[in-house]
Amino acid sequence: MTDAELEELELLEDKISNSNGDVSKELIDRYFELLRWKIDEDLGEESWNISFLVANDRVEPNIFNSYEWVNNCVEQIKYQTHPVLFSDVYPSLNIDWKPPPEGIGGFNLIDDYWRGRETLDSYKKYLSAEALEATEDDPLYIKNPIYPTPVERLIADIRCGSIPAPELLLSLAKAFDLYFSSGGELTLEEVFFGRHKANDIRANRRRSSYKGISLQEFDFCVRRSSESLDELALSFIRGHMSEFPEAKLIPENGPALLKKYHRWKTAEGLAKSKDKD
Repeated sequence: MTDAELEELELLEDKISNSNGDVSKELIDRYFELLRWKIDEDLGEESWNISFLVANDRVEPNIFNSYEWVNNCVEQIKYQTHPVLFSDVYPSLNIDWKPPPEGIGGFNLIDDYWRGRETLDSYKKYLSAEALEATEDDPLYIKNPIYPTPVERLIADIRCGSIPAPELLLSLAKAFDLYFSSGGELTLEEVFFGRHKANDIRANRRRSSYKGISLQEFDFCVRRSSESLDELALSFIRGHMSEFPEAKLIPENGPALLKKYHRWKTAEGLAKSKDKD
């Protein structure tokens, strides 16, 4: 959009906001026409904009592999004038802005940025009933220990023989767009899982397990089992004792496993599992 069109859009927005509903149809039509142009431009520049914000430490590099972005994408597919996530976020004024890295030459994987709105309109017919009913206040996707990120949810759908939802496919595509547009400055691990150090990964592994028992796997079973927590903990411990005797687990470790499980859930900010006796 030209500077004049952006200025016109802002003037129309102010006029409509302060009009108490007394605005002509022509002005409203013009406002939504300009708004759709702006959003289409924002969509076309989204990967570049995110790479710019990542370079200036305003956005994490795994933003496209986040449920925040995926839920926003659902609303974009449903509504042509829904704003693009972070389109109005800029680096701090009190630092020197870093330019985004130059993309990797020779790849034709990022040459269709301009298709933004066209892509979303094509996907609209594939939205699930749950996606159509979702709202910003009651979003479709909520982080959980089984599928902590959209790409893990997408892989699970593939393994189950289901065609992944369009918002999950777009999340994957955008993450790769950011990787290629970063010119080697970002790794695949960073664009999918954030800027982790080896020590962070090892520390997270320790926080997410009890003597080798994955708390994520335990929580998966808690949510699906009819056994009580005590019974399930004992079952896990006995299974682990048989498979990994070097872990030196004993049945009496059950309460300790449950104590660490509850601490882990609290630290992760996860929804409560279904109540157990």
